Amino acid sequence: MANQSRPDDHSGDLRKRRPPLPFGDDGDDFGIDPDNIDYDDVRHTLHKMRRSGPADKFFDSFMLHHRWNKQPPRTPTIPQPIPYRNKTQIQMEWQLPELVPSTEMYEPIPMETDEKKEINLIESDAVLYRVNEMDTEGSVKSHSILKMMSEIPTSMLPKENNQANNQANSTFNLFMGDVSASMSGFWPSVVKGWNTHIQPKLIGRTSIMTFGSDVTTKRSGYTNNCYEVKQNDFDDTCTDLTGALQAIVEEVYKCKEKYINVFFVTDGAHNQTKCTPDTVIEKMIAPEGKICNAYVLGAGNGFPVHYSVNIRSRLHNGRANLPTIFWAKNNYSNDMELQMKDIASYIGQSGSSNTIQLSIPGEILPFNSSKNSFHLNEYVYFEKAPEEIQDILLEVGNYKGKMHLDIKNVDVDLYLNNVFRQWNGILIQMHNKKETIPPEIVPFMERLFNTVMNEMKNKTATSIRSRLASKELKGYEVNFQTLMNTIKNILTNERFSNEIELAENILSTTVTSKKYAEKTLRMKGHTGEEYDVDREEFKSIIKREKSNLMKIEVTAEDCCRVNLTSTISDLKDEDLNDLLELNKYDFLKTFTISGIPIFSPIRDSAMINPWIYSIRRILKSPYTIVSQVVLENMSTASPNSVDVQNKGVKLQGNDEETCFNAVIPVFPPNVASKMKNIMRTKIYAMCCTFAILKNPHIIDYNIHMAALGIAWVRMLFENPILPRSEFVQYRMKCIEATAAQYSDRPSFSKYRDLLMHNTNQAIMTESTIEIDGSTIKCESLIKPMFILHMAVQAKQITDSAHIKKIVETILIEYIGRCLSNNIRRVNESENITKYSDFFVENLTDHDNIKGDVKQYVEEVKAKLTGHATNLLEMFYYKEQCRKAAKRAVKEIIDLHYYKLTTTDVPIELNKSKVNQLRNVSACGDVSWNTLKTFSKEVGLSEMDVEDLFRDENIFTFVAHGFKYTNSRERLDSPLTEYNKCVVEITKKVKEESSKGEIKNLYEKLVNEIVNSWLCTYTEAHAGAVEPMTKSQIIQKAMVKGFNVNDENFDQIYKRYRPSVGLMGNACQSLRCPWFLQPMKTYNEHAATDRLGDDFPHALHITTKHHCAADVRTINNKIVAGEFRRSDKATTYERLAKIDLTHLKNTFMKMALQ
Repeated sequence: MANQSRPDDHSGDLRKRRPPLPFGDDGDDFGIDPDNIDYDDVRHTLHKMRRSGPADKFFDSFMLHHRWNKQPPRTPTIPQPIPYRNKTQIQMEWQLPELVPSTEMYEPIPMETDEKKEINLIESDAVLYRVNEMDTEGSVKSHSILKMMSEIPTSMLPKENNQANNQANSTFNLFMGDVSASMSGFWPSVVKGWNTHIQPKLIGRTSIMTFGSDVTTKRSGYTNNCYEVKQNDFDDTCTDLTGALQAIVEEVYKCKEKYINVFFVTDGAHNQTKCTPDTVIEKMIAPEGKICNAYVLGAGNGFPVHYSVNIRSRLHNGRANLPTIFWAKNNYSNDMELQMKDIASYIGQSGSSNTIQLSIPGEILPFNSSKNSFHLNEYVYFEKAPEEIQDILLEVGNYKGKMHLDIKNVDVDLYLNNVFRQWNGILIQMHNKKETIPPEIVPFMERLFNTVMNEMKNKTATSIRSRLASKELKGYEVNFQTLMNTIKNILTNERFSNEIELAENILSTTVTSKKYAEKTLRMKGHTGEEYDVDREEFKSIIKREKSNLMKIEVTAEDCCRVNLTSTISDLKDEDLNDLLELNKYDFLKTFTISGIPIFSPIRDSAMINPWIYSIRRILKSPYTIVSQVVLENMSTASPNSVDVQNKGVKLQGNDEETCFNAVIPVFPPNVASKMKNIMRTKIYAMCCTFAILKNPHIIDYNIHMAALGIAWVRMLFENPILPRSEFVQYRMKCIEATAAQYSDRPSFSKYRDLLMHNTNQAIMTESTIEIDGSTIKCESLIKPMFILHMAVQAKQITDSAHIKKIVETILIEYIGRCLSNNIRRVNESENITKYSDFFVENLTDHDNIKGDVKQYVEEVKAKLTGHATNLLEMFYYKEQCRKAAKRAVKEIIDLHYYKLTTTDVPIELNKSKVNQLRNVSACGDVSWNTLKTFSKEVGLSEMDVEDLFRDENIFTFVAHGFKYTNSRERLDSPLTEYNKCVVEITKKVKEESSKGEIKNLYEKLVNEIVNSWLCTYTEAHAGAVEPMTKSQIIQKAMVKGFNVNDENFDQIYKRYRPSVGLMGNACQSLRCPWFLQPMKTYNEHAATDRLGDDFPHALHITTKHHCAADVRTINNKIVAGEFRRSDKATTYERLAKIDLTHLKNTFMKMALQ
């Protein structure tokens, strides 16, 4: 049968065979390159085969082997149209085809003849820019850059039908799509994106081709049906990238059309033959006399970036500003369709590749060859001043005319987003074609950029306006340096560490960043459209609050200590609306959010649960108030000084105490209430989220309140003793006043009411009570602590007994949450929290072991040896003794179990353990000592605090935490009365103590027995084993009662080595009770003696070889390891314990016999 296993497939014992060849007898006849398998392709193919039924055994065998060795197993041959070796040979012998010249469908009329259709003045959207270049001496030269029109002027379009048809007949479109199995997720998007965005723009002839295991032409022609890509074009096979490239080159070279658009889509590396794509790429040359635009679209994170860039570089000779590659990163969003849409935007008017002839030669890259023919939307550089260019002649087809262009000054955005990116794209192409890069180009770009930057720096103003200008300049400088560093990196790196790194570099250098702005803003639910709406709402509220804002007096104490600005001063600034016109990210970096500078370790979980945000450091005087603008500016200005892991910067030299990475916004107590309406806006919430979490993509409406609470608790931790300094008191008042503006927000007010009226439900991790359709959660105990404090401050809770009860519940839950994580880890005994850890101050298991250990050892020995003299007589090797000892020790312990478990244990609360309790993820960044400070802070009397923290109460709290590991069960169950609690805990501790005692005793007794066996073994094997001749062995074996003679000697002592007189299956130590007894497990017996690092390996063979020499020479030879195969070397000290003279003489006697 087709899928029957082969006789030589030893799949039943994977350990006994080498990893099999990938497929078939030799890995070649299946049509897959065994050295370069794309497992995504193979896996998809196998799943498809399994669905069809006949290949189940093949599939199961593959998956089993894939898990074992990451290679597919030996399987039956599956026929292919072209044998693998033949296909490889054909591809290896492939040569560049003969170039068929393009055939113009109409003859262009020379420009100087009267038959050209002349147009007096052409109107277009072309733009002429003045480009200034300042040299090192300060003199300025003027050059020009012409932005070519985006479409052919209407007046120059052909009006006759036959001429329009001729234009179409001169265009050829080639789609080459990867239909390997791993493209299955992308293919529907490829079909939709092509048919929706690209196909409608195409004119001329179109060929739809695909490549999987083979390259296939699906359809070709001029009708719309030929232009479509279809779902059933997908055939779910492997990836013949080499064949696809050869087919592309052949189509391009053999077509008669002048204008060619190649669309190449792939996601994986070549895996069909041993002929790599490099063999084709090296031979590729752009078709002379034809204009070829290569659109290379990669899919996923595994597409062959290096090949893709090389293909585009060598085949493309069309539009200079076409991106080097396009990239659809994943198949679960609409990335592929968006990339197709972007490709369509470059195709141009009516899908043609019209070229425009200029009367003045220019360059698409400075210091490169000049030409007169250019494409739509290209940027053309002229060394001449714009005054010499502004009246220029151009022609398209049979039309010619004149353009008069107004001169504009170039701006830095044009450089960074368009001109430099076009130039970088051309440099990448030249680099990949191994052409000479103009050495002047990078310094020239730097001079152009520095010139325009110097012009901008002379135009800056003050306040927000000054900051906007400064921000823009710094941003431009960073972007330019990034652009330059990236292109230098690409040009100097032959190979990147991975393909995706190369793709990221190419995209960031040659594609405008604006393409991805919308996509980034859509992340985490805050789209660009929503930001625009939120911004308008913010403007409206600022306008309404303007009069109140203008009355607020901003003091130096409330301003950032570095740049002397504050949130209020920015809100009052007349240029605020200009600031709001920035994009979201720039606004977040530039708008001042002033507050408390902190250092917080970056934790992803805080993005989900803001109440577990933690603060490692709060900066002190003089940096009491700082803004996030300072953080952003310092990070940009000195990127090398930024803490890579947590993005922190130091305000003062190398002083760690001034390092911060976040700002918690606060307002002065006398101002906070006036900011309430502004604080409730989405824009302010977005700014707070960014200042605290450093995440520009989300809005967390709870993070500001949570951070204020966490900062307040941190202040308690750092300042537990009253009275506190005036600075600390003022900072805490700022926190409280700012937080008070959120107190009536429904989410907080409803939680406060639940805390007051149903404390247990409010404090458990997730309550059973629903409010507005969702359950109330207490993600961190800082939440009820801070909400309670704010309620007491606002006199919403005044009853001290009520406050005390809430604090007590918080204490119980704190201990329970800290304990529960370790108590639940029952499978990791070394990490389990035990009762004795918390209820026994000083207990060591050994102090409580009753009975005489020696007595137990003797009992075990007696049980094991019986009538034997010692343990060595009973057990041949160590592990045999250990196994028997374990069984015997268990029986002896069972015999004395009652005596061992009736012990008195002193029960006492271990307060130091309670003080050390901590669980940031479950409780928040709070400690036990801070809870005690908090109890005083919410207005409880000294007597109430002492009562809450009495040993008896804490004892019951801890016992309750051990009893109930689940928050809901813990808070729904009443506390056990103290005396009953002591009885329960005593019982638990005794059980734990007994287990510990018995475990220690068990291990001690087993080790004692094994050590006793080892001592006997060592005594019996002291010195060197004496070599013996065959006759000596027979003689002594007969004495021992073994029936050995010359006839059966070789059968009994199979591994006897007469050259050294040693046996491989019997002990030759005279004092060993197992002397000369043949045993299969002799190696285990002898291994005990060989465990030491100084065991004299090769002792006998070395002594035998040098027995004629003196003992000192033999000693040196043994230590030098002349015949030793082990890495362990013996020492002279060890050899001194061996009678080498006797051993030497024995070998000399044996030599004479």
